Amino acid sequence: MRILYCNKYSFPFSGTEVHLFELMDLMRSGGHEVALFSMSDPRGPSTAYDRHFVPHVDFKQRKRGLISNARLAAHAIYSREARRRLRGMIAEFRPDVAHVRNIYHHLSPSILWELKKHGVPVIYHLNDFKLLCPATTWWRMVALAKNAAEGSSGTSRPKAAMRKDAVPRSCWRRRRTFTNGSEHTSVA
Repeated sequence: MRILYCNKYSFPFSGTEVHLFELMDLMRSGGHEVALFSMSDPRGPSTAYDRHFVPHVDFKQRKRGLISNARLAAHAIYSREARRRLRGMIAEFRPDVAHVRNIYHHLSPSILWELKKHGVPVIYHLNDFKLLCPATTWWRMVALAKNAAEGSSGTSRPKAAMRKDAVPRSCWRRRRTFTNGSEHTSVA
C-alpha cells in the first residue's frame, strides 16, 4: 500500500512527530511505501519529495504589518500553494490512502479538498481539537482529569455531563459562538 502522510513539520518537533516518524518506519518495515507531505524546514531529513513541500512559514514571527498578518490568516484557513504542491505530490507518489494530522496553519485544511478531488481516502488523526476550537480551550482541565480518572476519553460520556464540563466561554475570543450546544458570549 502507498501511504501519504501529511503533517506540518518534517522533523521531530514534538511527540506527535516522533510518533509519526516511528509509524512511517513501522509501515515501511511491513512492506508499505510511505511518503511525507510537509512544510520545508532544514531540520527535517531530505526526501525524494522535498520539491513538493510547502515553503516554510513562521507564524510566531513578530513585527508584521496588517497586510502580512491578513495573508497569514488567510493561508491558515485555505492555502492555494499547499493545495497546488500536494497536487504534484499526488501525481508523482500516487497514494492509496492519506494519513493526515497536524495540518492547521502551515498546510491548512485546503489539502483535504485536493485529496478528495483525486479520490484519495483520508484518515484524519485528531491529536487535539485545534481545528474545531482554535483557542484550544474547549474543555476545562477538570473534565480531562475526570476522564482520566474514569479511564475514558470522554467521548462516551452523556451529553449532560459534557455540557456541565464545557468551557463557559467561547473558542473564539470576543465572538458569540456555540459550544456543546449552548450559546456563549466571550468577554476575554
